[in-house]
Amino acid sequence: MKNALIGLIWTVFVGTLLVGCATASSAVIVTGTVRAPVDVGTVRIVSAMPENCEVIAMVKASSDVGFTEQQCYDYAIEELKKRTASIGGNAVLIENMGSRTEAYFYSNNHIIPYDEHFITGKALYIPSP
Repeated sequence: MKNALIGLIWTVFVGTLLVGCATASSAVIVTGTVRAPVDVGTVRIVSAMPENCEVIAMVKASSDVGFTEQQCYDYAIEELKKRTASIGGNAVLIENMGSRTEAYFYSNNHIIPYDEHFITGKALYIPSP
């Protein structure tokens, strides 16, 4: 009984460390004209390539932040928006999303997977009509 309690405490401790060490990362490959940064609140997600838009960059964000899969994706989307805003884009076209197991942490004979969720897309500039 004592060993089971110690194992449970250790597992909770490692899980807390994982949440405390949660990260988000992003990358940008510029392919077009970089403009002055815009407010991140003006960047929107689009589901299809709009007419008369310019592709500014390829963007990628990943996250292991959040207690649910949706929270991880939401955080990654916010990272995409921040990167797009920083190069003057006002929209993001999402092209791919998924998750992958990055590593395993071992705790008292327990295996804890460490999943990272990622989203890739295109940073766009859509001129005002």
